[in-house]
Amino acid sequence: MAGFEQLLPLRQPSALAEPESAKNIYTLSEGTIGEISAVITAAVVEVIRSSEERIDRQMLDRIDYAPTSAWQWVHELLGCCNR
Repeated sequence: MAGFEQLLPLRQPSALAEPESAKNIYTLSEGTIGEISAVITAAVVEVIRSSEERIDRQMLDRIDYAPTSAWQWVHELLGCCNR
């Protein structure tokens, strides 16, 4: 998480490696690196839109993010990606 934070274009530290923030990101992302990156990206977009300068718990609660697994039922319903 600290590595991601070093790359963020934000003026204030977000403390992504703090246990509570890391747990929230892990839960949203289901622990996969691609999903972690997507969660953080969604949060950064929201931060920029809102003119805030850091990612915090409230920001993570506000982002509209669903992990890839949440869309599995759509794939099953449409019959795609089942090989």
